[in-house]
Amino acid sequence: MEQHHHHHHHAAAPQKPAPKPVEEHHQQDHSMHGNTHGEHNKHAGHSVEGFRQKFWLSLALTIPILLLSDMVQHILGFHLDFAGRKWVLFGLSSVLFAYGNQPFWTGAVAELRHRNPGMMTLIAMATTVAFVYSVAVTLGLPGMDFYWELATLSVVMLLGHWIEMKTVSGASRALEMLVSLMPAEAHVIQPDGSMQDHPVQHLKPGDLVLVKANERYRRTAS
Repeated sequence: MEQHHHHHHHAAAPQKPAPKPVEEHHQQDHSMHGNTHGEHNKHAGHSVEGFRQKFWLSLALTIPILLLSDMVQHILGFHLDFAGRKWVLFGLSSVLFAYGNQPFWTGAVAELRHRNPGMMTLIAMATTVAFVYSVAVTLGLPGMDFYWELATLSVVMLLGHWIEMKTVSGASRALEMLVSLMPAEAHVIQPDGSMQDHPVQHLKPGDLVLVKANERYRRTAS
């Protein structure tokens, strides 16, 4: 929780800083804490660097997958074929599916374990269905494979989550820097009117805190 005190100086009678109750802004701080916690949970076990590596390697695999796909060749108006092309396409897509989609499977398992399916579950289902159907077509099922859709979806989702994690990580570092600038002790007004300094983490709802000029306090929800 943050406490703000603005001084307005008057020539006749300067005002004395007024004590502020600790519970002010408590609910707002708790809400912000909960939102940040939720963002971290969605990417638990992953890192910005991990998503960056998966994106670039998956993108490298996506380029030949697109060039070897019948639909892409038809759209772009060129023809590229050779003996074993479908098996090369199958192999490249299998590597991308297993490597690039690992974060989404992990996230989907966590969401389903908590009975709260979300974006990770949706991505994992879409890529798995596309891959399984495409493998069936490769093995002889009549139809057209979806390897190129699998590849592009995986790369776009990896890019999106990489950017999201960079943003969240940057915001977290900025908050940590702000918190480090806050004082370690607060000026607590006692029932008899005296003032004692106590560690900020020992503040509790109901305490009256004297906030002096340029001081800021934060109390996280317990």
